[in-house]
Amino acid sequence: AAVVAFADALGARLAEALHLHAEVRALRLPAGAPADADLGLATLAPDVAPFGAVAASVRSGDAAAVYLVETLTVDGHPQPGFAVGLPAPVAHPESAAGLALVRANLLDDFPNAVADFALHELGHSLGLFHTTEADGSLSDPLTDTLPCPLACDADGDGVLLASECGSRGRGDPPCQGASDNLMFWTFGGFLDATPGQRAVVARHPLVGPLP
Repeated sequence: AAVVAFADALGARLAEALHLHAEVRALRLPAGAPADADLGLATLAPDVAPFGAVAASVRSGDAAAVYLVETLTVDGHPQPGFAVGLPAPVAHPESAAGLALVRANLLDDFPNAVADFALHELGHSLGLFHTTEADGSLSDPLTDTLPCPLACDADGDGVLLASECGSRGRGDPPCQGASDNLMFWTFGGFLDATPGQRAVVARHPLVGPLP
């Protein structure tokens, strides 16, 4: 029931935020596949064989996959989700760069929250950068997404929290609304997307033909 609720929620979020009307299907990893994923960014060499077996079951170019795992660490640090490729390669979905993973420890109780994280990671797979990175040093190149400058770091810890970058109806410019976007570096509680972001996604080969 939780998996069905997750799939339904992800389909709804793809439609609402990115205007994508996609079929969301749940496929089981092969027997004996590990329930945990530990990615090392220095080598980008996770064991992708179990994931590739599922990727190979979908014809190349037809779908993007998000893998639900029990635990997920990146360079030893726990993460709620991670996408290796930005964007993910269409021709080689079984490669490490094709991996988008989400930790599923909340799935039974909060399938909608897991769907939120999956939407963010799929955004990366379809070509979207973080609108603002944690330290405010980088923001995406789109002109219609709101950045959150380091000046908004109210507690001075060098990390821009969602609460410091405004949530709907809160904060003062330039610290207002940036964390409402689904591609803010950390989950802000809203799933807004801009026309510019939707245009990037619409031009991904999985979604539409290149102009």
